[in-house]
Amino acid sequence: GDTADRRVCRGWHLGFRRWAVGFVTALVIAATSPAAAQTRPTWDTNTLVNEAHKLEPGDLTRVRQQADGGDRRAQALLGLAYEMGSAGLEANAVEALGWFLKAADGGVPWAEMWAGDFYYTGSVGVPRDLYKALELYRSAADHGEPRAAFNVGRMYFFGDGVVTNHEEAASWFRRALPADPAIVGRMVALADASDPLLSQLKAE
Repeated sequence: GDTADRRVCRGWHLGFRRWAVGFVTALVIAATSPAAAQTRPTWDTNTLVNEAHKLEPGDLTRVRQQADGGDRRAQALLGLAYEMGSAGLEANAVEALGWFLKAADGGVPWAEMWAGDFYYTGSVGVPRDLYKALELYRSAADHGEPRAAFNVGRMYFFGDGVVTNHEEAASWFRRALPADPAIVGRMVALADASDPLLSQLKAE
């Protein structure tokens, strides 16, 4: 399995390892948060990963009790601990995903996106399922998770689990424009230029 150091890299730019493809690798960024984000928890990935990485075996009883009691952040931390193999735990993708899904069911967009990553790439014991990945990414994006909208756009751009639709991809990429107008604008332009109908209209 991955070492803890590799797992810690799953910060703000985790998407690079998850879905880097050719020339778009350098264009992975965070999407903007819609208004729904105001009523849902927004978590910093680096902070969570670092916190989970620092967990000690003696912390597990407390964190597990909190997670079993419905504490969404504790559920995410426990999921990360299982994913990274920290706090003396054996890395276990199935167990990790189970805790992320619990947090996702509790309305945490970060957890929806993180669980979507598992289904998008597939892991030991977790078959790749692009339909589930897209479903979770869409929900996370609608709830304000900063990377999910871009992930949805990327799936439509490349036809990952869906029919390639550059117009749809561009609409999702546009939701990320305020986060980084220069970089996301290039993806919007690329998607627009790749759409046959739009290209024809512009030519006319």
